[in-house]
Amino acid sequence: MVKNLENSALRIEKHGDKFRFLYAGGMLENGAFKEIISQDFDMQPQYIGIFAIKVFTNSENIPARFKFFRLT
Repeated sequence: MVKNLENSALRIEKHGDKFRFLYAGGMLENGAFKEIISQDFDMQPQYIGIFAIKVFTNSENIPARFKFFRLT
């Protein structure tokens, strides 16, 4: 089960007031993104937060590795 989370990715797209939230994951890299939800929001975000949560482990510290991040 943990192997299925090995190559997880979240994509958030904004076009005008429409936000799309997409997810890709699995044991292979570069999996296809699938839309989770899309919604119109009347807001102008000014900050981005990146974080990791502890799942399936008892250790106190976990590394959060990011191979790619782009803000356009």
